[in-house]
Amino acid sequence: MTNAEGTHTNAVLGFLNIMFHYMDEEQPTHLLVAFDRKEPTFRHQQYKEYKGTRKPMPEELREQVPIMKEILTSMEIPVVTQAGIEADDILGTIGREAEQESFDVVIVSGDRDLLQLATDRIKIKIPKTKAGKTVTEDYYAADVEALYGVTPLEFIDMKGLMGDASDNIPGVPGIGEKTAARLIQTYHSIENAHEHIDEVKPAKAKNNLAAYYDQAILSKELATIKKDCTLEYQFKDAVLGDIFTKEAYQLFKKLGLKSLFHYFEENQKEEETLKITMTSDLAEADHILDEIISDCGNDQMMNDQAPDSLTADNKLADDKPENGKSTNDRLTNSELVSNKPASAILKNEEPTDEKPYSGKPLGLGIIGAAGNCRGISLSWNQKTVLLLSEGFLTENQLGEYILTLLEKGVSLRVLDYKALLHFEERVREYEEQIEDIGLLAYLLNPLQSTYDYDDIARDYLDMVVPDRKEVCGKQTIAEAFSTENEKTVLLAGLLSEVPCRAGDILREKVKELGMEPLYLDIERPTAPTLFDMERYGISVEKDALKDYGEQLVGRIQELEDSIHEQAGKEFNINSPKQLGVVLFEDLKMPFAKKTKTGYSTNAGILEKLAPDYPIVSDIL
Repeated sequence: MTNAEGTHTNAVLGFLNIMFHYMDEEQPTHLLVAFDRKEPTFRHQQYKEYKGTRKPMPEELREQVPIMKEILTSMEIPVVTQAGIEADDILGTIGREAEQESFDVVIVSGDRDLLQLATDRIKIKIPKTKAGKTVTEDYYAADVEALYGVTPLEFIDMKGLMGDASDNIPGVPGIGEKTAARLIQTYHSIENAHEHIDEVKPAKAKNNLAAYYDQAILSKELATIKKDCTLEYQFKDAVLGDIFTKEAYQLFKKLGLKSLFHYFEENQKEEETLKITMTSDLAEADHILDEIISDCGNDQMMNDQAPDSLTADNKLADDKPENGKSTNDRLTNSELVSNKPASAILKNEEPTDEKPYSGKPLGLGIIGAAGNCRGISLSWNQKTVLLLSEGFLTENQLGEYILTLLEKGVSLRVLDYKALLHFEERVREYEEQIEDIGLLAYLLNPLQSTYDYDDIARDYLDMVVPDRKEVCGKQTIAEAFSTENEKTVLLAGLLSEVPCRAGDILREKVKELGMEPLYLDIERPTAPTLFDMERYGISVEKDALKDYGEQLVGRIQELEDSIHEQAGKEFNINSPKQLGVVLFEDLKMPFAKKTKTGYSTNAGILEKLAPDYPIVSDIL
């Protein structure tokens, strides 16, 4: 309903979903969107009460209209408005122009007034909600006639007779849809029906049409969509190009329209490739990591300009390490290093001055979860090794391998430190060497619902990457992962690449906001405590908890008795419908707000009543 900043986005999302759906369905060459304006139109000049009974647009919807226009502009989709006329007139005029140029035209609107525009080449699509789902009704001229028994042009006369309550078009009193349809089917126009007034049946329709003929003609004029407006815009200016621009992506990101990001991911140009190597050999992994880290010095940090998208250039490793040494040979704490060259870190050699390791952490990702892990990924400078638990390499050995890296002084960046603890609990001994990137992202924006690799890539690296659902569907990464599936391989690499690359950016932002002590002294140390609670449970004073529960039951019963006594009857207090009747009908309290299902009893209304009504205080 809203984004992290509290801006309503539900209507924007719904609008875009409908637009993209119909674009996929119709494959248009031209596209534009018409909006009404606030200024009075020529219809208001004809009839001051036009739309006079219409309720104001809800605030949460009104605030989203400028956002829709901004998004459309960023996507280079024309937004057409014009003072003095309505959006329907714009659509009617441009639709007619396009049809005259031999184009097929599709007009999408929830307003059935547009059925009068239907022809053999102009199709009206009307989306509507049915059983909780959006369905579409398509109307060409023949479909309108099949539904109402009148042509699209005769549909205007039908509206003139029956009127339109939503637009406050009066019509003729006593003539509803069925009578109006029957009269126009017989006489084809209001004017012709009036010329044969003596023949009109039933008598009530005859008398009312005679008495309100001028009003019927006015209603017909109000209901007629103009198709000859002088516009500054033409359909030929609406040629559809690449709408998934960088400007649009920035807006989508700001609004948190996560479900639509895949449109951009599919349309981004490949600017850089994440090089992924897969292996199931620990010694081989040592060699690969040695090359990855040694390949870049202080002037080649992973946080240089990030690409807009990443693809996986993966291969199975076939080069064996020269010395065949595996880092599974654990080192002691006395051998910790922080600034040795990569070869010294991974091969336990003495430091040299050649290509010194800068101390930048490796990104670490777990491909799955404890008990169902397909491997781990380690990233540095857009190069990744996937160490897969296949063959003789077990999940336990992967945990040992991570511990070996930590013991050698290598720092790690992970998406979720607590999840890493579930995978290998002993890493808690090296907490200071582990950066929790998801936790840093949470501190910077605690209102988000998720802090996964795609969220962080979007918010801090300007990268558009596929999310888990898009890659794995309803499966977990462990279930979906396959070395033959490029997208799952890329996802596995992103689990380490994104935290590796985003770490410096997030840490600096947290530092700028003065939250580094909060992160280091409170939030990160809390993760092991939460892990312990999840893994081992928590202790409670059983008897005290039972006593407190009994106290609550007793207090609730006292309040229920008090509420029933003040209401003068027993009712289900947990039923908003019954509660509304008691408060606003039986006790006649103010602030009553009627909805389709009954009276609203939300907290805001009850809080207004509480100071003056003890029963409401008891309810709250």
